Amino acid sequence: METRGKIIYIGSKKLDELIEENSAIIIDLRDMEEFEYAHIKFAKNISPEKLEKEKDLLPNTKKIVIYCDMGA
Repeated sequence: METRGKIIYIGSKKLDELIEENSAIIIDLRDMEEFEYAHIKFAKNISPEKLEKEKDLLPNTKKIVIYCDMGA
């Protein structure tokens, strides 16, 4: 796990733990075609623009995991 400011980079093992505990919301920023082809279990597909507009609606009771096709 790596931390940069308020961003924490996690690996697949930690993500599996968060999914198992149901303690995170997983957001996939890729386009719908890529999302439909394959995505992380329980992920929601949201465009970066929509996320920016609706970020205040995200619950503060869970961790937010965001991924895209750019990598780290």
